[in-house]
Amino acid sequence: MTHMFSPKRISLMALLLMLGLVSSSLLSTEAFASFSTCRTDPTVRLSDGYTIVMYADISDSISDVHRVDYVLHVPAGVSATHIDYDSTGYLESVTVVADQPDGHGYSDTIVYTGASDVSVTAYSAIEGMVEGQVSGTSGQHLYLRV
Repeated sequence: MTHMFSPKRISLMALLLMLGLVSSSLLSTEAFASFSTCRTDPTVRLSDGYTIVMYADISDSISDVHRVDYVLHVPAGVSATHIDYDSTGYLESVTVVADQPDGHGYSDTIVYTGASDVSVTAYSAIEGMVEGQVSGTSGQHLYLRV
């Protein structure tokens, strides 16, 4: 009587099973979505002694961000004494406009991306304290009181 499951036959079946599993995982077409967020955040020092950080969290890769425009409206008579940029500074434009009454100001942030309707959240912070945030999409004016 011949033995149906000889060691040679078991080894061959195990090898075929392993090859089948490996090849099916290599041929898998399942895709996983990726999500990335990048941030731009210039710091503006003002002549009245305040330091304001405006920043935008952008739900996109940095390579798709074309530019970020920040306009900071401050009280009349106040000016920027220094603007610091981080590693994404090459994408950022900051304009300071002294057109507000004493004690008032706001920022206007616009993010330009290659993709349309990219989710953006703009923030402003004075002296390290977050003053507010507003969400929208790329191409929109995002206004915040500072």
